[in-house]
Parts: sequence; structure tokens; C-alpha cells
Amino acid sequence: MKTPKEYRDNLLNHIITKQMLVDCLYSVNKRAKNYRDKEREQRAYSRCHRYVDNSAFIDGAREKKLEMYRMKDILLQILTPIC
Repeated sequence: MKTPKEYRDNLLNHIITKQMLVDCLYSVNKRAKNYRDKEREQRAYSRCHRYVDNSAFIDGAREKKLEMYRMKDILLQILTPIC
């Protein structure tokens, strides 16, 4: 996704709107979900195909997933969620 011009202008002026935060949280959540699914998929593939060593891919996906969770925690510190 390309960052909208309005968001770039706001960031240059050190402004974070609620909608910007919501969009960022949504994006981080989707990325974390994608990495989680990739990790599970590769684990299942490894169990079926014992001759394949994809532990590096699994570790990379796990690290990316944890990075996304850390980013989400940082974003949630800006505002207190209601639900």
C-alpha cells in the first residue's frame, strides 16, 4: 500500500490522527497474521516432508511476527483502546 499524501504531510508536521493510527494498527495486525500463518504452514510442511529443512524460514517468520507484535504494542501505547 502506498502511503497517502495526507498521511505523509501529517507525519512531516509531527501530527498523528486517529485514522492514521487505526490504519497502522490494521496493517500491523494483518502483517502479524500473515507471518503467523506462514510459520504454521511451514511447520506443517516440515512434518509431512521430513527431508526438507526449512527451520531458517520458520525462525524468520517467527521473528517478523514478534516484531509486528512489538510494533502493535508501541502503537497501542499512544492511545488507550476502548474495546
